[in-house]
Amino acid sequence: MNILLALFLMIADTLTVSDSTLSMRRDSLITEDNTQAKHAFAKKDTMMIAFAEAKEKHPEADTLGVISIQHGDEAFQKIDYDRAQAIFEKLYQRDSTSAALLWRMARLNVCMGDAISYEKREEREVYYSKAVQYGQKAIECDDKNSQAHAWLAAAYGVRAENSDSKERIRLATQVKLESEKAIKLDSTNGIAYSILGSYYRAIANIGWFERMIANTFLGSVPDGTYEEAEAAFKKAIALQPNVLRHYHEFALLYLDMGKEKEAIQLLKTALTKPILMKNDKKRKREIKELLKEYDAE
Repeated sequence: MNILLALFLMIADTLTVSDSTLSMRRDSLITEDNTQAKHAFAKKDTMMIAFAEAKEKHPEADTLGVISIQHGDEAFQKIDYDRAQAIFEKLYQRDSTSAALLWRMARLNVCMGDAISYEKREEREVYYSKAVQYGQKAIECDDKNSQAHAWLAAAYGVRAENSDSKERIRLATQVKLESEKAIKLDSTNGIAYSILGSYYRAIANIGWFERMIANTFLGSVPDGTYEEAEAAFKKAIALQPNVLRHYHEFALLYLDMGKEKEAIQLLKTALTKPILMKNDKKRKREIKELLKEYDAE
């Protein structure tokens, strides 16, 4: 938002406050046939219309033209990612050392990448790379920020999903490290538990070929079991019962474990959860397809 618009908005509020007084004066002056006053009030009315239009075009601005992280959060919650991105980038230009801002930018880029179809791997990678960069910078600015570690873990995780076998295993180690740091800093961080659950599931599903590559190039395969994944997802759901991702990922784990009955129940519960992120719409479509396949009812 430019400086001129900010000034307009500030003047608009000043003018609005004195509307009733100005109206009384206008009536009095018009009675006296004060032509100059008529023009002045007409100009004021024109300005008020312009200010109203400016506010409508830029709802993220307050009367002084100030934007804040809260405005970005509101746009994110409405799944208006383009607007959230514009707000966060503007704030980043003012202060590039705010961990609170940086982890939100990491989260936003993870979500924007997730919203792109799986086939468009290169497009997804652009967002995932940015997410990693913002997440890394967030913990450089504040290593004690749990959300920064959690969303860096998420960024590493989605990037791993978008990578080849060797890179996937290398990134998996970082996912575990950052998730555990996030939980150590804040034991109520549900996202961190969910990401950790996905890590354990991915590691438990590593095939012999990937293990051979890991042992050859990385020295060893990271540890992870289905049971650890199960415990992490249960914790995530207990902390954030309305987050669709936790149920979907947990259901996928149970399908891997051969627990179809439990998986179906989780999938059905997931469908009752609100859309909190754009990717949740895609998840619900996938869940419906899974239910067609596994639910005989």
